Amino acid sequence: MTNAEYKARSRENNPIRTKYQYQKDAAAKRGIEWQFTLESWIAFWGEFIHLRGNGSGLMMCRLNDIGPYSSDNCYIGNMSTNRNDMQRRKDEQHRNEV
Repeated sequence: MTNAEYKARSRENNPIRTKYQYQKDAAAKRGIEWQFTLESWIAFWGEFIHLRGNGSGLMMCRLNDIGPYSSDNCYIGNMSTNRNDMQRRKDEQHRNEV
């Protein structure tokens, strides 16, 4: 196996990279811009990276559930905080329509 093949296989079998790619792909499917690199995504999660998506309830939330996934527009929250952000945005949209 060449060095390049080894590096490629290591990247493919990296569970952190797999989780990053899964979240990036999920954002794309929802039509949400993704501005994280693998490195900035790892830095964003910090010590909680092993808890994300593991039934811990921790998730990456966007401020008011709008805008891109980026380090300055996201925070680590749970389902409740994410739901509150979505509701706050809907309430604001409703107020603006009236």
